[in-house]
Amino acid sequence: MNKDNINLSVIILVYNTEEFLEQCFDSIINQTLNNIEIIAVDDESSDNSLEICKEYEFKYDNFRVITQKNQGGAVAGTTGMKEAKGKYIALVDSDDFLSLDAYQILFDLCERYNADLATGKPLRYINKKEYEVILTEEKSVWEHEKVISSALDIKNMFHDKFYWNKIFKREFVEKYNIYMPDGYLYADFLMTHRAFIYAKKIVISPKVVYYWRRHSSSRVVKSASQEIASSENFKERCRSLIYKQTDNFKFNNKIDELRILLLSFVFKDIIYQKQFRDTFIEESQKVLNIVNDVESHDIHPVIKLKIWLLKENRLEELFFILGRGVKIKLKVVDEKVCCMLPFLLNDSINIPNEVYEYKSFRKEFIKNFLYIDYGKTILFQVLIHYSTYLKNSNYSIYFKDNLGNTKHKYKLERNGDYYSCIIDKKDIFKDYEILFLAIGNSDNRIYNVSISNCEPAFNLNKKLDYILHYGGKQKNLYIQKRVFKETVIKIVKRLLKIKK
Repeated sequence: MNKDNINLSVIILVYNTEEFLEQCFDSIINQTLNNIEIIAVDDESSDNSLEICKEYEFKYDNFRVITQKNQGGAVAGTTGMKEAKGKYIALVDSDDFLSLDAYQILFDLCERYNADLATGKPLRYINKKEYEVILTEEKSVWEHEKVISSALDIKNMFHDKFYWNKIFKREFVEKYNIYMPDGYLYADFLMTHRAFIYAKKIVISPKVVYYWRRHSSSRVVKSASQEIASSENFKERCRSLIYKQTDNFKFNNKIDELRILLLSFVFKDIIYQKQFRDTFIEESQKVLNIVNDVESHDIHPVIKLKIWLLKENRLEELFFILGRGVKIKLKVVDEKVCCMLPFLLNDSINIPNEVYEYKSFRKEFIKNFLYIDYGKTILFQVLIHYSTYLKNSNYSIYFKDNLGNTKHKYKLERNGDYYSCIIDKKDIFKDYEILFLAIGNSDNRIYNVSISNCEPAFNLNKKLDYILHYGGKQKNLYIQKRVFKETVIKIVKRLLKIKK
């Protein structure tokens, strides 16, 4: 390593993760980017983590270890960042790992566009299998490569709250004090959001750069996101949200969807847990006291109604909804598309209609998905309910692999509320890919097509070259090229009455 020209300093936060350290360290040691400085900060681990760190320090001249008395990840991260000498800085949790070209991808983007930070796509890693991140709002951030001058240019940017799928220019970090505040459990997204606010240029890559391990090992302390339903954890979450509104943080984004969405995760727990219920109501109302005009926010009406009732202390109505659940149906009220939820148009309850209003495209608007094989081409047609009432009526069909990466995208032509396109078969497939179908618009809202979106049911011709299936837990629709050998095997098994 050239110590006078370090491209990147990687700070690894280490605490009792001995069983995962080698995979984490090796994924950084073997990066394709040259001149990487690696700093492992051990937060007084009680297992063999420190010994493993020292073994790597002895073996690699670009690897060094810093130890500290147990003070938490925020202090460990800041300690490592202030020791960094690289042009850019990255942070890594020691139970995770990276793709081997991750830092080359992010470094090249930052250099090409002179960006303050670059972010790439993470995947969840559970029992040695890879999965997409859960939230649609998160996934939409990494849909395409983008260069933006403000995080507010992308509607869902603040959902990319992770620090470990990014690199930050060190001069930028030092100038704007982009560190994790001490004493906050959710210091990671406070740091990331602060960086978003001050950054003059941000680059986004759709390529997978980071594998976020989710595990149940008793030997490893669970992350904050894995302990979301505990009372103390929720207090910390709300305390962090309030911190974002202080003059120190200067967070002035009016449509802070993340702030409200965080609360929606744990609504179900307040029904069954009396202790948590009291904490939830008290702490979340503190947060909502600094949220103006809940009804005007562009969040799902189901969440918005719960939040509005909570803010207004209408607990009887809130528990009525939580106890019975809701079915999502659409209704036009005063030329606005609304969700038909309890108390809509009920004068005695007096909840504003805007609480029930959709501000933008959502999955339930997708209906009557149609597929017709014409031989060389395929027609895809979809009914998007009440699209004439939505501000943005430009939609596309997306063909995605099982990790959510967009392989093809085609604009849908509009005819009333129906949207369609004809696609040449040879343009879609290479080899024998399986491609999931999704519908989305330029608001960064993209939803997989599932059974509930398809009416009537498909009556497929078994002689077609391309066939549709429903797969996955959500029974999403995917298209697959028929393989003659597999078809013969299925027929033989059926004749022999072999189930598998």
